[in-house]
Amino acid sequence: MQLNNLYDKKKHQFVHADVKQYLDELEPDFFDLVIIDPPTFSNSKRMKDFLDIQRDHVELLNKTLNAMKTGGTIYFSTNYKRFQLEKDKIRATSIKDITKATTPFDFQGKLFRWCYKIIK
Repeated sequence: MQLNNLYDKKKHQFVHADVKQYLDELEPDFFDLVIIDPPTFSNSKRMKDFLDIQRDHVELLNKTLNAMKTGGTIYFSTNYKRFQLEKDKIRATSIKDITKATTPFDFQGKLFRWCYKIIK
């Protein structure tokens, strides 16, 4: 962000933390836009537990939604080929699969990922 002259220390912060713990510490109405692109699996030493995106995506998204302003947007992407979004468990007003819209035509069928636009 600094190299592209986008960084403003009054507006931006970088956090290196266990995502589950960090989300628990946030105030409501904290974010208006969040981009989530987690690994399929992580057992980082910084985490108390391991992250399995299929198992943990509902918790991760709901915790993020708790920290979102009303009408805020989450863009969620995962490269897990067999991913199944559990829409009925996610507390959002709108969930839209935008995978095709975010995949260039020359990568159709070659790029294995899922992408969603989620509105609080």
